Amino acid sequence: MEAIPINENSWYFSGAVGRAFLFKGDKAALLVDSTNGPGNLKSEVQKLVGDLPIILVNTHGDSDHIGCNDQFETTLMHPSEFAYYASKRKKGYAMPLPLFEGDILDIGGRVFEPILVPGHTPGSIVLLNRKERFLVGGDTLSQKVFIFGPQRNLRALISSLEKLQKHYLNTFDFILTAHHKVKLDKSFIAAELAG
Repeated sequence: MEAIPINENSWYFSGAVGRAFLFKGDKAALLVDSTNGPGNLKSEVQKLVGDLPIILVNTHGDSDHIGCNDQFETTLMHPSEFAYYASKRKKGYAMPLPLFEGDILDIGGRVFEPILVPGHTPGSIVLLNRKERFLVGGDTLSQKVFIFGPQRNLRALISSLEKLQKHYLNTFDFILTAHHKVKLDKSFIAAELAG
């Protein structure tokens, strides 16, 4: 799995289906999602961040976002996602630990805030970096990803997009996405709501 640079201390990895994002701070590294491989994602991450502790966060529990979770001991996710993760989790997968809206992930010089955005799944989150003015969108903010099924709720997704539009639109400029284009302008949210 190849690391593709976004900037000096940020990369993404393309798995068989989706992307994982890696952000290096002064105190730790934040890995958002783990793709579904193939390859040793953790080894590739360690090449970039050295001995820094790696914090894994899953935006949600779909298989293409947790497929390399067996390479990590723990993962952070919203507790509303625990049941869905348990249904997808395989033997040896990272133990889920709670990450709530309002928590702060400070990796040293870089701060990320989880925002709960149910709809794609019950506990889907996005991560906001106010200083660098971007969101990591998971599948909530990706092109052509919303898939109907037991975990999906279109009304909740619309409410989540409205929440981001009303309360957070002035805090970021672009979205890093798990599928299709790597970067989307924040106008994507208004376009989705209008569609």
